Amino acid sequence: MQVCCFASQIANWARKISGDFALDVEELTRAIPRMHHFGTKYIRIMSYPNANWNKNDWRKEVMRRLRKLAKIAEDSGVVLVHENCSGWGGQNPETALDIIETINSSNLKFLLDTGNRPHGEGTPWDVYQKIRQYIVHVHIKDYRGKEGNRFVFPGEGDCQVRKIIKDLLSSGYEGGFSIEPHLASIIHLEKKAEDQEAAYCLYLEYGKKAQALLEKAKR
Repeated sequence: MQVCCFASQIANWARKISGDFALDVEELTRAIPRMHHFGTKYIRIMSYPNANWNKNDWRKEVMRRLRKLAKIAEDSGVVLVHENCSGWGGQNPETALDIIETINSSNLKFLLDTGNRPHGEGTPWDVYQKIRQYIVHVHIKDYRGKEGNRFVFPGEGDCQVRKIIKDLLSSGYEGGFSIEPHLASIIHLEKKAEDQEAAYCLYLEYGKKAQALLEKAKR
């Protein structure tokens, strides 16, 4: 058993661009020796939700911070993996790619969440096509509807999860997969599971469905 990727709050939905950057530096610095202990090289980050700044200032500060974090990662032998979620890189496929190309570091890669709808334009499939070559980890999630918040079992929604995984595997992908059901609880929306046993069973069922989907995609 291995730890394939660390989670973190670095630049996430709770840390707007106007917040204290020292929190992210401290969290990354604290995580690194633990990552080394577990033999884990990846740590998930996002790219700072806006705080009513104009777009140019927002982007400039996002890139400044990510450059510093990437340098810490480079010096420590770990890799930041940017998730298509909250922040600059979560707006559309182009801003997702902008993060990778602007920072231009071998220690910044991409974590694709198949069920994260871009905040501006596009679909998860559009994001995938833009950043496919940089993906080193995947969150399996699926939703139905234009709002992107009616979460369902993988392969039963509108996110083309099967298509994404099949295409990714056929391209030689050797990274890991995690499941992120968003069915019983969603922490950032303050949705909590009322029945822990039911939540456990739901999580187990989700994992089995994801595993079956992966096996079919390999054929």
